[in-house]
Amino acid sequence: MNHSFNTKKVETIIGYKFKDKALLKRALTHSSAIMDNPELLSYERLEYLGDAVLDLLVTTLLYKTYTDKSEGWMTKVRASIVSESPLAQIAKELDLGQCLILGKGTENAGGRELHSILSDSIEAIIGALYIDGGIAVAEKFIIPFMAKKLAESIKQGKYFDYKTSLQELLQQNGNISIKYELLKEEGPPHDRVFTTQVLVDGKEMGKGQGKSKKISQQNAARKALEEINHE
Repeated sequence: MNHSFNTKKVETIIGYKFKDKALLKRALTHSSAIMDNPELLSYERLEYLGDAVLDLLVTTLLYKTYTDKSEGWMTKVRASIVSESPLAQIAKELDLGQCLILGKGTENAGGRELHSILSDSIEAIIGALYIDGGIAVAEKFIIPFMAKKLAESIKQGKYFDYKTSLQELLQQNGNISIKYELLKEEGPPHDRVFTTQVLVDGKEMGKGQGKSKKISQQNAARKALEEINHE
């Protein structure tokens, strides 16, 4: 079920020639593939390393670019772009899904399009680049994408934490009950859409949708804030 791994093709996509070819293959090997091929190594350790390297690189980018912004602001913005959805979008731009080494079950379940796997693979590649070529090589690969995501996030206000803002607004004059209730889940496993409503003292104040429960909650909170501001 798996496609044969084409090292040269992946190196062309990434824009870097690996000294350790096995490292690149490992960066794109999902844990499900080990059930079919026990000799393989999964990307999990590289993903763990890549996550830390990505945090450092994006933090440095924010620190150097936005010299007048606070630590709290930078933390929110960083979280908005160093997350599953933006990283999965980068993997899709590069068409990395076709290069993944997956187990049969995961492949049949649409694993090549699954956001969690795609985002993990980006982090694993960052880890592999760091090991093979150093921090500058990892930076050259990912920062152009991150700079673009950063500009989009700031322009669209995606970093804004609507849930926190709603809580701060409503509870400034006392304790008010705020609950988020999942209404429904739709779509195939690899492309789910969640719908959530926010209840304020038992009354619905807004509904939101998203590709994850967290995103749908944020959108519900945003709708509630818009409703309050229009009153």
